[in-house]
Amino acid sequence: MKTTTYLFLAFTLFFATNCTPDLEREIAEIDKELMTGHDEVMPKSMKLGDLRDDVLAKAAEGDSSAKTIAVKIANDLQAAEDGMYKWMDDYSVAMNDEQDQAKKLEKYKSLKVEVAKISTDTDNAMKAAKDFIGENATKTEE
Repeated sequence: MKTTTYLFLAFTLFFATNCTPDLEREIAEIDKELMTGHDEVMPKSMKLGDLRDDVLAKAAEGDSSAKTIAVKIANDLQAAEDGMYKWMDDYSVAMNDEQDQAKKLEKYKSLKVEVAKISTDTDNAMKAAKDFIGENATKTEE
């Protein structure tokens, strides 16, 4: 009987400390921030492939130094796009598969930092591409 009581108390203590209202609230707040970050970056990310194609097309008109610059810009655009899709996969795993709320919170905090970096990387890559292709940059903004 004592063993059952101790197991019950240990089980209760584990679940009571594992998912507190404060923890749930913090997870919900960061989740909203994650969705805001996603919603800001994703529309830009969807344009990166076309922008990369424009950069490479413009590079075909130039000399070898222009082609070298274009390859770097195209790689940066691809890295930004890949980063967004990896982030979405990581978010899905954290949201759906992580049962431990404390671990979920830590993953969400990490994802928050990552989405901010992806946003910066995307903006920088897009700016470099638009600067490179000049007046043709407006067609990818539509």
